Amino acid sequence: MTQYVILGSGFDSFALRRPDFGLTVFEVDLAATIDLKRERLAAADMTPPDPLRFVPIDFERDDLRTRLVDSGLDPAEPSFFNWMGVSYYLTESAIVDGVVLHSVLQPVLRIARHMSTLSIRLSDELDERLSEESRIANQPKSLLARTALEQFLAGRRRERFLARLAAAAAATETDAVELAAESLPFDNESLALAEGRNPAAEWPASGSES
Repeated sequence: MTQYVILGSGFDSFALRRPDFGLTVFEVDLAATIDLKRERLAAADMTPPDPLRFVPIDFERDDLRTRLVDSGLDPAEPSFFNWMGVSYYLTESAIVDGVVLHSVLQPVLRIARHMSTLSIRLSDELDERLSEESRIANQPKSLLARTALEQFLAGRRRERFLARLAAAAAATETDAVELAAESLPFDNESLALAEGRNPAAEWPASGSES
């Protein structure tokens, strides 16, 4: 493995401390944070090592894979992903609505198909539940976590597809009713039902008049 990706790198010093590892380190964070780190390094008369790549990103808006590839990451090569202490700084809506899962975790999973590793800090309760499931299923926790993430993302894609399908169907039905209203007489029974009117109440059956 030759690629190490730190998501939310902040002032991480790994690339400075361990150049002997021979890794290309991708430090991913807000542009303002990266600029500040560059200033601090310059003030300390420290030069970033050549394999270090600074990757500015907005986790709630930008596509992680695009940013990484543009910065030199090779998706075909194994990579180690470290994502710790980031979710605390994201908006609740970005997490609940799945924006971050799709802009961050989905690209990571696509890149990580080549024996890569994703490091995530879990809550104690969730870690205990995952450990118990790992024991019962006799499968590694990493495999269960990856499977759960993939199923969750697939479910979110399905939900969005069904929502678009329902919206399209509703629009089509509305268009069909409007077209029928232009083409059929107002007292047409089928048109009345489609528009939610009660034809029996509006037009009494023949012979019912006194």
